[in-house]
Amino acid sequence: MTVSRFQLFAKLGLIKVVEPTTQAAYTTVAENEWRSEFLESPHGTPWHTSFHASQFPGGDDRSCARKALYSLMNIPRPKPIDRGGRTVMAAGRGIEYELVKTFHDAGVLLSAGPDDPVQTGFVDPEHWLTGNTDAVILPEGWTRGHVVEVKSKDHDVVVAMRNGERGPDPEHIRQLKTYIGMANEASAALWPDLDPPETGSIYYLSRNRPNITAEFFYHMDDDIIADGKAKLATWKDMFINDELPARPHDWMWTAEPCKYCQYKNLKLEDGTKAGCKQDDLDDVTKLSESSTIRFASELNTEYEYDLAKTAVLARWKKGRKKT
Repeated sequence: MTVSRFQLFAKLGLIKVVEPTTQAAYTTVAENEWRSEFLESPHGTPWHTSFHASQFPGGDDRSCARKALYSLMNIPRPKPIDRGGRTVMAAGRGIEYELVKTFHDAGVLLSAGPDDPVQTGFVDPEHWLTGNTDAVILPEGWTRGHVVEVKSKDHDVVVAMRNGERGPDPEHIRQLKTYIGMANEASAALWPDLDPPETGSIYYLSRNRPNITAEFFYHMDDDIIADGKAKLATWKDMFINDELPARPHDWMWTAEPCKYCQYKNLKLEDGTKAGCKQDDLDDVTKLSESSTIRFASELNTEYEYDLAKTAVLARWKKGRKKT
């Protein structure tokens, strides 16, 4: 039987129809989302209008005030999230959803279920801090909730954690301890019949085999909470007073926390450089004069620094508390 060239190429997998269409679709969607990202309101309130528990600065001597205030200014990332990043994040969300839904269906979940219209949110108005933990569970026999932060990792990473060859990511420890502290403070309103939460776990699951897990248990850390709140209080005042924080002179651009910072190097349409590094070179001391504003305005013509700042201040106007 004679095989045509087309049939041969098809059999060898050399004819590509779905792959180029897929790549083009990812590129289009990522570009569109990137340009409209400044409108993101995942919990009903613009994302940029608060500091977030996932980036709490407590216990971190390299927490960056500039990065935090660029975020409040609603400055976008330098480029869209690529296909690989999007699919990894989607896989992580799926794994988390399945686990939290199982907690809910089994009756051990204290926080809101993944399909509930209103999620369990923690708010600290004094420090403009918000957070939505993955889960708060009530283990059998316990009289207080236990905070759970769900993280997915490559299989070999989780195995290394199980074997004691690798510990949890430091930023995940700070995030968990922040949620334990916030859950403890909110407990009287959310779970009045239980003792306040004082513990939590970072629960790592393999993306390849989610039944392979590693767990790290922590207690509430008052020192980290106090340190972080002190920093947020200072940063909040800087934002109100239109101050661009000075960058520590001993920080190297090629080392953490600057090495992979999304605000370090931005490029305008005409090729002009912008971002934190450019602000540093230009000795910019006011947020309103940052080169990042032009970058945001070019990416989306609806962006205005004054509107971004007004949105933050309006959210935290005395007497208003939103999640």
